[in-house]
Amino acid sequence: MTTKEKNRPLRVLQLTDPHLMARADGDLLGVRTRESLQAVIAEVLKVHGQPDLILATGDLAQDGSVEAYRVFGESLKSFSCPSVWIAGNHDHIDNLLQVSREYNASDRHVIQGGWQFVMLDSSVPGKVFGALAESELAFLSETPPGPIVDGTCGGGGHTFALRERTDSARRIIGIDRDPDAIAETQRRIGGDERITLVCGNFSDLGGAVKKAGVNSSNEVAGIVLDLGVSSWQLDQPTRGFTFQDAGPLDMRMDQGSDGPTARCIIRDTPIAELARILAEYGDVKRPFRVAQALKDAEADGELGTTSDLAGIVAKVRGTHTRGRKIHPATTVFQALRIAVNDELGQLRALVAHAAERDPAVREADPVIRLRKQGWMLACRLSVVPDASIPEVTARVKSALAETLEGHTGLPVVRTDLDVQVFSLDARTRVH
Repeated sequence: MTTKEKNRPLRVLQLTDPHLMARADGDLLGVRTRESLQAVIAEVLKVHGQPDLILATGDLAQDGSVEAYRVFGESLKSFSCPSVWIAGNHDHIDNLLQVSREYNASDRHVIQGGWQFVMLDSSVPGKVFGALAESELAFLSETPPGPIVDGTCGGGGHTFALRERTDSARRIIGIDRDPDAIAETQRRIGGDERITLVCGNFSDLGGAVKKAGVNSSNEVAGIVLDLGVSSWQLDQPTRGFTFQDAGPLDMRMDQGSDGPTARCIIRDTPIAELARILAEYGDVKRPFRVAQALKDAEADGELGTTSDLAGIVAKVRGTHTRGRKIHPATTVFQALRIAVNDELGQLRALVAHAAERDPAVREADPVIRLRKQGWMLACRLSVVPDASIPEVTARVKSALAETLEGHTGLPVVRTDLDVQVFSLDARTRVH
């Protein structure tokens, strides 16, 4: 928050990954991207009305063409508010910048309704992964006072960058659920009093910052999240996250935990449930065939390493499918990793926390599902008797979408709320 304006409701729409193309019939993974964007815009206007600000956060164009960016700009004319655009790994930075200027959307530091938004470009030309350049980190010196949290510390790359490029009085809190990553980062920083490392999960942000001596997450000035598996884990074959080198089928973020490994998931999970995991968490085609092949191989003693798994999947799905740019086992690894580490469970906790921050909400019980188009979200809310249901519904929908999209980069394509009113005293259902 800036100090010039009092806190007031602000409606911010985040649009990410439209993947537009110069061709009007441009298709990505079976989705016509122009039609998809128009459907999202129509749904936003129908459900939420006009926002105050639009943040377009990357992969605006699949082909990087000027034409695609202009289609995006013209699409946003359905809204009456300003927008700011930032590049993703699929974007052509020069073309995006050119067109964003045409639509007055090139500002990187925006103050709107008393809030300030700093757009950081982490794209690396020609690479899938992201990294914050020095020029991007320099923006953070303008953020309000308070600690900055690296919620997915990993090997400490962003944590160190934040330390180097923020003022000397700024505290940095690094959080990671992997104790090995925390230990390595601690070894590297030594006794730096500016940095506090906490072994925990970003889904419990309030609890993690309290361990670091911060009373509330509301005191945090900024949060950096780099979700999923990190290079720190991929670089160690013994962790089992990659099939580039043969390693055990582990995939646990915390290898000291007693949770199941990927091999345990394959061995102990009924085939129907294993197929559901592959389909829901990885959008794996022919999930029953893949699940059966994995279970057969495990039973026959032929599934001991990550390389074994990759080879089995390749036999079932083929190694060269038209239009495929990644190894067919990639999405299988993704699905198993999500299941092993209960990553959706962690996101559910984060979403529930976002809903329960609303003063009218006593309890939230969300269910989230990942689909090709984005997130499907359903949430049961328990609210106080005097709450205005339409107002609570609108606020919570906005908070849930902002949380889930902001932390994953994937759009929320559907939100269903079941609102129940309970007596505070008797704890009985009113209606």
